[in-house]
Amino acid sequence: MQGVNVVFTSPFQFLNLAVSCAMFLGIVAVLPLAIAQFLSFIRLALKPTEYKSIIALLPVSMILFVAGFSFGVLIMKYVVVIFYKKSVELDIGNFIDITLLLSQILSTSVLMGLAFQFPIAMTLMLKLKAITHSALKKKRLVFYGLSLIFAAFLPPTDILSLVLLFLPLAILFELTLLLNKHVLKSHII
Repeated sequence: MQGVNVVFTSPFQFLNLAVSCAMFLGIVAVLPLAIAQFLSFIRLALKPTEYKSIIALLPVSMILFVAGFSFGVLIMKYVVVIFYKKSVELDIGNFIDITLLLSQILSTSVLMGLAFQFPIAMTLMLKLKAITHSALKKKRLVFYGLSLIFAAFLPPTDILSLVLLFLPLAILFELTLLLNKHVLKSHII
């Protein structure tokens, strides 16, 4: 991001930024312990095969979260680069508030990481027989609408960013349906 002027707008903003980053890192550090505690809590309520299914999906869940988080960072980088190029083209000076920039990058990235967890939730619901494969297929348009609304509320506000944030969610939905039908055979009741 060469040429982008990132600035502090108050003397206390550095402290605010440090506390926000520390809170974020603290949550990330404690998350595995919270997941372990939650799994030990629900273990008694599940059948052994159901519990094993949940444990087997944990590594995939972590990979999907990292992929979604990285995708959010890439989208935000794309938005900042476009903003910078347009400001240079129009000969407009640019000053970006560091706290606002980092909070938007983190919120978009974390929310995309969480949205990438939806295939795990779908697979678990299918494995636990809480929903059927055909019911998910029938609700495809509802999922697409909700995904579009979710993407619209994320910080990048241009149409291209909206499409770029929506597409992976739709692709993950379709891939999860295919995977559960053909590979995991979760659709069989």
